Parts: sequence; C-alpha cells; structure tokens
Amino acid sequence: MSEYQTFPVNLIVKNKHCLVVGGGHIATRKVKSLLKSGGIVKVVSLTFTDDLSNMSDLNLTLLTKPFEIADLEGVWLVISATGLKSVDKLVYRECEKRHIWVNSADEIEACNFILPAKAVKSGVTVSVSTYGKSPTFASWLRDYFEILLDDEIVELFQLLADARQVLKENRVPTEKANFKQFVNEHIIDLIKSKNYDLAKSAMQNYVSSLI
Repeated sequence: MSEYQTFPVNLIVKNKHCLVVGGGHIATRKVKSLLKSGGIVKVVSLTFTDDLSNMSDLNLTLLTKPFEIADLEGVWLVISATGLKSVDKLVYRECEKRHIWVNSADEIEACNFILPAKAVKSGVTVSVSTYGKSPTFASWLRDYFEILLDDEIVELFQLLADARQVLKENRVPTEKANFKQFVNEHIIDLIKSKNYDLAKSAMQNYVSSLI
C-alpha cells in the first residue's frame, strides 16, 4: 500500500452495520467513534474493557466469543484490533473476499482503508494521515490543528456554509461565486478583528449581488 498515494474519503457510516474485532482499549476508542458517527456496532471478543462493558447504547452489541467468518454476514465495515497479527490478517483476507471495508490497528498491510487522526469542531473536520508510518506524528499534528480551529475559523466556516446554502436555494451555481477571493479581500480582516456582524453583512451583500 505504501507504494501508492491513498485516496482520502470520509465514510458515512450512519445506520451501517459495523464490526469491531477485539475488546481492548484501542477497540474501545474505535467503538466510540463508530457510535458517534451513527454506526450500528457489533463487537466480538473474549474480553472487554470495563469502559466497553459498561457502555449503554441501543446501537451496540457485545458478543463474548472469538471471531468467526459468520460474523461478517451483513457487515459493511470492519475494524480489527485484537493485537494478534494472525487474527487481524485472517479478518483482512475474509473481508477482502467479500469487498468489505476493513482496517487493522497497527497492521498497515491488513487494511484496505486507513483511519486518520482527526480534529473536529463545529462541523469542521481536519484529518491527518502518515499512511501508517507514524501515528504519533499524526496525533501531534491533529492536536496542533485543534488549536487552530478557534472561534474565528468556525465563524468563517459558518459564513461560507450559509452563503453557499443561499445560492443553492436560489438555484445559483456555486461556481459563480469566487468566495476565496472575496474572503481574502473583504472578510478575513473583519473576522480577525472579531467584527462578526460586519463580516456577515458583507457576505450577505456579496451573495445578494449574485442572485
């Protein structure tokens, strides 16, 4: 996989059946992330962390058992976090046969997708990946971006999101708007000085001129 550049995507797992193989701390983090994304999660493991055992969610099922190929029935996405290479590779091979998305923690060769480190705030997601070469660096850079995602960035995002929605509602092609240039010339200084109302008014006037 390292010979090729990966194709970055954000998977929509809402109401999708997901399987996590393993019940340790890494598996627990993955389960929480999948549930937060709206996935329907089944976990198979001989043991579970206390955090996982005590988790109460209608979309979560814990099965105290070893992994079996039958566990893949009807599953859309799999994360294997057993810490056992033989198991992770078995899960990967069986998922590949069935064209199922599969990620193996710390086993880059047993993945057909990679989970990036991500910073999330108010609808903005910044993902960082090193293609599995240094998760520590990815986590460090993620923390750096979390600092950058301050109130000013979120305000700018909301202005642009609202402006795009107005154009769509009025059936104006979004390509007609040169938002990047307008922001650089008229909005960014207002945002930096926290003149949010003036920035909003300027954006509304610009959008109105396009309708």
